[in-house]
Amino acid sequence: MRVLLITRHMPARSIVPVDRGGGGNTFIEALLDLPRLRDDLQIDVVALHPEGEPIDAPPNVTVSYVRSRRLHRWLWTHREAKNPFAALFLLVATAYVLTREALRLSRARRYDLVYAVGGPIAGVAGIAIKRLRRLPLAMHFQYTYRFRRASLPVRLLARAFYAQADALIGNCAMLGTDAVAIGMRPERCHWVFNWIDQTAFRPLEPRAEYRARFGVAPDQTAFYFGGRFDYTKHVDRLIDALRDLDEPRAVFFFAGDGVLAPELRALAERAPNVRVLGTVARDDLPALHAAADLQFWNSVDVDYPGLVAIEAMSSGLPLYTSNQTMNPLYAGAPVEPWFLDAPRLARLFEPTRDGIRRAIAEAIANRDELNRLRPEVAAFAREHFGEANALQLIEILRGCARTTRERSTPSRARAT
Repeated sequence: MRVLLITRHMPARSIVPVDRGGGGNTFIEALLDLPRLRDDLQIDVVALHPEGEPIDAPPNVTVSYVRSRRLHRWLWTHREAKNPFAALFLLVATAYVLTREALRLSRARRYDLVYAVGGPIAGVAGIAIKRLRRLPLAMHFQYTYRFRRASLPVRLLARAFYAQADALIGNCAMLGTDAVAIGMRPERCHWVFNWIDQTAFRPLEPRAEYRARFGVAPDQTAFYFGGRFDYTKHVDRLIDALRDLDEPRAVFFFAGDGVLAPELRALAERAPNVRVLGTVARDDLPALHAAADLQFWNSVDVDYPGLVAIEAMSSGLPLYTSNQTMNPLYAGAPVEPWFLDAPRLARLFEPTRDGIRRAIAEAIANRDELNRLRPEVAAFAREHFGEANALQLIEILRGCARTTRERSTPSRARAT
């Protein structure tokens, strides 16, 4: 199977601040490793050139880049889509340059499937290639929208957009539920959890060496937060809870970057047990996981853990986090406990100053139990966030290509 993958996200060889790269780039990197699992799979990628030096393409993967620093700059400036005119312009402009490059590739190569990954920009480009080249289209979203609660015109537009996909894929079931609610056919909706390289993210022993490296005293409980320093990740609430907290038995590591970084660094200047590490290279994260006793307030949605949580759980870190989703479109919605095996391997708390401080106190009191759970947490992560998810995704894509081809080919009985 030969797949034409279209995306505006692309990992770079150099370290990109997590607030500019984030989970989208990490997921694309995982996708490029899929041919290692199935040697009959070839992926040709059309993407914006990353900010930084591009990675070397793995075997059975080719990458065609569209270079535009200006687009990168504008996409970042208007990333929150608060200006609808700028958002529409960037949607059309970016989809156009990606479509143009994809058309160039598809003139010389036969594809079984167009695979649009990331969001509306990739989706619009994928629809154009589907129509112009008569290819099946799979759309894969890393974010769950809430179109069923939107106005009627927005619902109709979203339904028309989704209807162009022969397979609509989410990283959790909630995306499909929302799509079906606005009229998408259930048999075209699929979901599969993301996965990570669990040869890289695994428990490291003995941990004393790593705790010493990060300056964690033997009697301290080390809390690890990874991700964007912004409001949607509750970092403002963490800052409020840690302000004036007198607890020498705790040390808090913040790995990442974002709009709240200056406020977080100002807190660290007054509170020596708060340590802002900046963006940490993925290769260095397992050592930080080994130094920590738990991951703290890392991102969760209603029915999905963020990639940071998946990585840390694969390293054996139990999770203490919010009992409410960090997806602002579903603000206040409760987090389902099953996908984290809460309360056994994870604990959920109210996202308030008192709730966060209660989580800190409980973690300190239960540090020995948290460390005892590490092998179970890693085993749970291997089962739920490992290569089995990648294989499931390959079968979804293969089924999309096959089913669409069968629909478009007249049966022998009808042909006669």
